Amino acid sequence: EDGGINGIQLELIFEDDEATGEKALNAYNVLKDAGMQLLIGTVTSGSGVAISEKAHEDNMFVLSPSGSDPDVIKYDNAFRVCLEDPAQGRLAAEYILENMPEVKKIGMLSCSGTDYSKGIASAFREVIATDSSVTLVEQTFQSDTDSNFTAQAQNFNSDDVDLIFLPIYYQAAAFFIREASKSAYPNLEGVTFIGGDGLDGIVKELGADSDLAEGVLLVTLFSATLQTEPTKSFVDSYVAKYGATPSQFAADAYDAVYIVRDALEYAVAEQGKDFDASTSASELCDILKGAMTEISFDGVTGEGITWTKDGVPTDRIRVVKIENGAYVDL
Repeated sequence: EDGGINGIQLELIFEDDEATGEKALNAYNVLKDAGMQLLIGTVTSGSGVAISEKAHEDNMFVLSPSGSDPDVIKYDNAFRVCLEDPAQGRLAAEYILENMPEVKKIGMLSCSGTDYSKGIASAFREVIATDSSVTLVEQTFQSDTDSNFTAQAQNFNSDDVDLIFLPIYYQAAAFFIREASKSAYPNLEGVTFIGGDGLDGIVKELGADSDLAEGVLLVTLFSATLQTEPTKSFVDSYVAKYGATPSQFAADAYDAVYIVRDALEYAVAEQGKDFDASTSASELCDILKGAMTEISFDGVTGEGITWTKDGVPTDRIRVVKIENGAYVDL
């Protein structure tokens, strides 16, 4: 509707990598063969790591909305919108230590099979260890597709933890919260759950059990409840189109498109660059690499966002609490 970017319209082509590395690489090759000139993706860390070598070899510009493992952007052709895994773990731990002095025993449930979970858990563990008055009790599971968390709930119940940190995605978190909420675990009644951006979507995932998400805390970049722009317009438009409230993943991807627009417009207006629909992916990548470290972006995931040459965006965060199925800023 705005005429494209300097008169050049964007065309979206996509493949579903199903959050697996092998399929991500196949999807990348399909998109490249279809004429992809820049990549907004991947959604998850494992997929991003899987395509990183090939994308670097091709000098393909990559802007990952939510691939938070540092290795997703280990080459100079790759940038990201979200916080990296260690930052999420560090900020969650700092929030607990600074704002929840009553918490003395923390349970942490992490997934040993995902880089996302391991990265957040490692940083969280390191910060919590700085306070000798706080004990960390750890439980793990192997795969995001796991659905039986009886053993983990039993152990947390036996240790009588005050809070449970969930550096995992919302699908597995929903299974665990359902289990932990059973009467068989009286010591977990009323326990606080807190997670990173991967927990965004937990209310919808719980479905008929959505009341179990009441009081869950999220360390995130996006809150759909904000009434300020551009968040309000984005959320209103999203709800009108899809009939659902956008999650952190939607916000990351939405900003990613406009980040590309701003970077390309800056390259033309301020750096004297030029491009058209026939510009090669490698040439476009060089243009974007030169512009990304110069722009300042205001979007739904933050204001004044800048990027280092390593592809790392400004560190920014908010903590939200789920109340009556909605996010409330703390």
